Order: sequence, then C-alpha cells, then structure tokens
Amino acid sequence: MELIVILIFIAPSWAFAFLYLMFGIRPHLNSAELATLNLNLAKIGQYWSNNDGDFRPLSDGAIAADREKLIRTFLIMTALLSLLSLIGMLLLIALFVSGRPRLEMNTFKTDLVKRSDLSAAQVKDLVEELRGFI
Repeated sequence: MELIVILIFIAPSWAFAFLYLMFGIRPHLNSAELATLNLNLAKIGQYWSNNDGDFRPLSDGAIAADREKLIRTFLIMTALLSLLSLIGMLLLIALFVSGRPRLEMNTFKTDLVKRSDLSAAQVKDLVEELRGFI
C-alpha cells in the first residue's frame, strides 16, 4: 500500500523534476551564452549567479559553488514540494514554468551573452545599465 502511495503521489513530482533538470537547468548551465556572459563579467570581477539571478563578485570557485547551490536548492524544493503530493507537484510545475526575473531576461538579450570581445568598460556600462532597469 505504501509503495502505491509513493508511486501515485511522489514519483510524478520527481519524474517531472528530473526532466526539468536534464532539459532545462543542465543545458542552461552548459550554454555558450552563459559562458560568454561569465567571460565578459570576469573582466570587471563579477559573474552571473544562476541561483540568485543577479551579478555577484567573482572569487575562486564561485561559479562552481553557485552551480552546486542551484542544484541543491532545486533538489530541496523538489523534495519539500513532492511531500505535498498532488498539490506539491502542481506548485512545482507552476514554479518551473513561471518565467525568469526581468534582470535575467534583459541580461540574456544583451551583447554580454553574444560577444566575447567587449572591453571591461563596455561590460561595466552594460551591467550598470541593466541594474538601472531593476
């Protein structure tokens, strides 16, 4: 009986989360756009934090730590919401499809992700302009 409850209520949440991780999060973390963005931001001592959806000061291992934190946060949210069974799965789906924050959308439309030949001054100007839209 317990196995049936798990299969009916908890497994669909984890299945959906696994698909989102494989086809949503992982491709974004390995995208050329994100690599170009972080390459440009490194010129001014910053990086794009996927977990916070914002620019953060760059330090050794900061990008790898942010990726780990993003996946850990994703797994914790999935675990907590899957405990709510069907309602939790619906909340999880709503969370995944709810769109990206405005700063993130605007950042990924700029030359910061399209061109890697920007100067530090150009990168700084673009970041300041993006921060002005918040």
